Amino acid sequence: MRGARQAHLKARELFEKAIRLDPKFAAAYAEKSITYFMNFIMPLSRDPEVLGPALEAAQRSAALDDSLPLAHARLSWVYLARRDHEEAIAEGRRAIALDPNDAENHAQLGNILNWAGKPEEAIGFIKKAMRLNPLYPFNYSFYLGHARFLLGQHEEAITLMNRAETRAGSFLPVHRHLAVLYQELGRQEEAQAEVTEVLRTFAWASIEDTRQRSLYKGALLERFLDGLRKAGMPERVPGEKPIDYRRPGLD
Repeated sequence: MRGARQAHLKARELFEKAIRLDPKFAAAYAEKSITYFMNFIMPLSRDPEVLGPALEAAQRSAALDDSLPLAHARLSWVYLARRDHEEAIAEGRRAIALDPNDAENHAQLGNILNWAGKPEEAIGFIKKAMRLNPLYPFNYSFYLGHARFLLGQHEEAITLMNRAETRAGSFLPVHRHLAVLYQELGRQEEAQAEVTEVLRTFAWASIEDTRQRSLYKGALLERFLDGLRKAGMPERVPGEKPIDYRRPGLD
């Protein structure tokens, strides 16, 4: 979860070792899946094919133990990355049904519902996650702010996004969404400052990269891209070489 390339590769190597020691260890397959998912989403790779082995590992986990909440939670993440929102929602609901007291699964389903354009329903799950874990991580504030953004409640969304930003200043989704929020309010200088922060953290950010990687579809995606474009995000910049997720010994 450190977000570094070598950390992801090392994690995958360790999960592979766990699988060799116990080929029926469902949780190891589930967590192997997330090393591919995080590779794509952070972003450390521009190769969408990383989502293939992510899905395969999560499906293997569920096949080994269909009652394991983690397997369905990881499946929901992969389906979200593939923009299969309904499949992602279904798996998220399954994870919660198997473990109703898991705060992270509630928060993640709220996150998925946001990307699917269902913020009203998302809010209930995110607030439940905050009750289950009063010491919740920064991303819960982002998820709730995301819902407020989608509902057009800009000032409340900005407050929540800023709360998340104070705890994780390099979290790119916060800065991207703040850029759009400020732009839609006509606060152009603040919007441009958020784009500058995105580019400082991730020099290859662009409209095209966001289009390929965004978890929105349809009108929501176009609204988001339009806001970023008006805030000053460049259309396209040369990308870096993707990480080699097929490196021997790690698959």
